[in-house]
Amino acid sequence: MSHSKSLLGIVAMFIAIMAISARLFFSGEPATFDVDGLFHYRMASLMWSEQQWWVSINSLPYTVLGEEGVDHQWLFHLLLAPLTAWGDEVGYWLAATAMVALPVTGFYVLARWQQVPMAWVFTMLAFLSSAFVLPRYLMMRTQSLVLVLMLALLFAMTRQQYRVVAILAWVFLSAYHGATIMLPMMVMVMLAIYWRDRVLDLRLPLALGAGVAVALLLSPWFPANTEYLIFHVLSKVRTPLERMLGAEWQPIALSALWVSEKPIVLAVCAGVLAVFASRRWRMSAETVVCGLMSLLMAWLMLSSQRFIEYWIPLTAMTLGLLARDYGWLQTRRQRRVMLLPALALCVVAVMNVRAVREDLAIRHSPAVYAQVAEYVRQHGDPGDLVFNTRWSDYSILFFHLPDYRFVTGLDGHYLAYGDPARFNTWYSVVNGQLPEGQDVAGYITASMPVRWIVVSAPEYALLPVIDSSPRIVLRESTMDGWLFEVLPAAE
Repeated sequence: MSHSKSLLGIVAMFIAIMAISARLFFSGEPATFDVDGLFHYRMASLMWSEQQWWVSINSLPYTVLGEEGVDHQWLFHLLLAPLTAWGDEVGYWLAATAMVALPVTGFYVLARWQQVPMAWVFTMLAFLSSAFVLPRYLMMRTQSLVLVLMLALLFAMTRQQYRVVAILAWVFLSAYHGATIMLPMMVMVMLAIYWRDRVLDLRLPLALGAGVAVALLLSPWFPANTEYLIFHVLSKVRTPLERMLGAEWQPIALSALWVSEKPIVLAVCAGVLAVFASRRWRMSAETVVCGLMSLLMAWLMLSSQRFIEYWIPLTAMTLGLLARDYGWLQTRRQRRVMLLPALALCVVAVMNVRAVREDLAIRHSPAVYAQVAEYVRQHGDPGDLVFNTRWSDYSILFFHLPDYRFVTGLDGHYLAYGDPARFNTWYSVVNGQLPEGQDVAGYITASMPVRWIVVSAPEYALLPVIDSSPRIVLRESTMDGWLFEVLPAAE
């Protein structure tokens, strides 16, 4: 009976967070906090509409993905697919709010499972203390699932639950290439277990390896998925084409942390001082590993600011585990002392929620390029090649035109590594560096059978270049950008 009540409580919490986030962030006009969410939603909806367990990415033929591209997030898309059954308007709302509820509910449930005292305070610290992290978890992206998987896997490893480890490893790698973080986590856990029990646990890498092997070998894209995994991880770690990656891969200044992340920094300082004041080592294996993972994410932030979305929740969980290990917040008196910081955290949370609601710059409308897409659907043919002058426009164009193909997308360097010659053509055009006397239509179609060109509004300086060819005709002019059609060459 108690398990049934617990499950009902979890479901009720999940639905309540969906409803609250819908009211606070997704009411009124449809909005997304990241255009990649539109890509994820469309992939999921294609699975549902086609009644397929998986769908290849065939809309970026010249990139590293090729004609039948690996969907390295296919399990994430499969989980979203049933939510798309009600059509785009309702389905997107359900998917977006569910991805907000997932990490918050998952974090809180795992904290309670680990007997973290006042788990709700540490959950607020994880998601509402940062004006940078909050909008990150409003995005329909895999980090919502990844955070829960990372914590669940960490706890399963330290408890040496090998079957659970193998299952979670399969889920993790089938949902996201960020699963490579499992390797350093496993090393940390093995060291922590050896320090605790003086035993080298060799069954742990076997369990993890089994889950990884199943995820790779039983994939419909094997062996291409293995090659893509290696490329994807290494190209993000180090690439000479930094400008071809999203802004989230830019480094973060440590000096900015004190300015923007005071609550978590102050909480860390308080926790460290309390540990030293106790003069006793009481940390459990999971606390040590969670702390080390937090430090790893802090180090990764030096090269990419996106890792702050993992650093803050992992740090919050570490502090919660420390509170459990050291007996903080157990008595009524200790909890009363915590009321003032908790109240201050509530104030910060309200301020961050208001800031995110008022910052229209971080919202994107799914209606962007809708007019352009409507014209293409009416006058084009499925499979037509679209030359998008900005690689980041791919996600929203694919959302509207899933049956069409695009020159570049997902990340700018995908085209550079997939087809260097065509990348040079694309790069020359978007930078207005055509060979002297070269007709732009002839220059493009010499290597790619492009029928449509989409120029984004911020790149209006390209208009004279594109419009200079008699074979290129303007079809639509909107606030979002311009649509041109490339006419066949005269015989």
